[in-house]
Amino acid sequence: MEYLERDPRSVPGCSVGRVVSVKRRPERMRFGFAFLSVLLVLVLPSGCSIHRQTPGEVTAAKLRQMHGALLEFRALDGRLPDSLELVCRRDGRLCELEAAISWKTDGWGRMFRYVRSDGEFELRSGGPDGLIGTADDMEISSLIERGRVHAVAACYLTPRAWWNQLADNVIVLDTVPRGSGYTLLPDAGEYVGRWVPEGFDSVRLAWIRADQSMTLRLRSYADSLVGRAVGTGRRFVGVKTSCPDQLGR
Repeated sequence: MEYLERDPRSVPGCSVGRVVSVKRRPERMRFGFAFLSVLLVLVLPSGCSIHRQTPGEVTAAKLRQMHGALLEFRALDGRLPDSLELVCRRDGRLCELEAAISWKTDGWGRMFRYVRSDGEFELRSGGPDGLIGTADDMEISSLIERGRVHAVAACYLTPRAWWNQLADNVIVLDTVPRGSGYTLLPDAGEYVGRWVPEGFDSVRLAWIRADQSMTLRLRSYADSLVGRAVGTGRRFVGVKTSCPDQLGR
């Protein structure tokens, strides 16, 4: 059986689809009992496909999730953990109920390096060659990340009609951690907002519910965010505006 790292619901802009038929068929007799197998026929919406994550994609996603877990650990305990194992011991949900030994490994099956210094931390993978300190390393630094977050966090005035799920035309990119990213307000009904910096001049905004999401990939400028919605290509422009008190800087 082939293991798929990610199902359609995690592909931005793609809903899970629907089951159109369920077939049961008898299998061979075993120990006097007839076993039944179930065949589910799943129809995916047009343009959707199941994406198989590469080791690099797995590593990037885990770095982001682990960074969020360490921030939450620090918020709960007032300090960083001495080791990554302590995150899972503190609360299994912080490491997504995964065993510590697998949670702290990258997409190539090697251990992440976790280093603390002056209240900050760095997570690093050796990348494809497995060697720490070479050009293909993948890392996330809490100090660098905080600088990127504070440079973009603000309130943005948006076109009112850009998405019918949002009643307000002001969105807030907050600095409060939420899962593997940061709080994006307002939530839109069942859609929960989250944003993350991507590189030095881009951000990803996503409102996510169980079966689908609205995701924006945007370039950040001094006074605005500009880009498009994933999947639909709908243009988005947000201009910095005065902020209500909920922006947590």
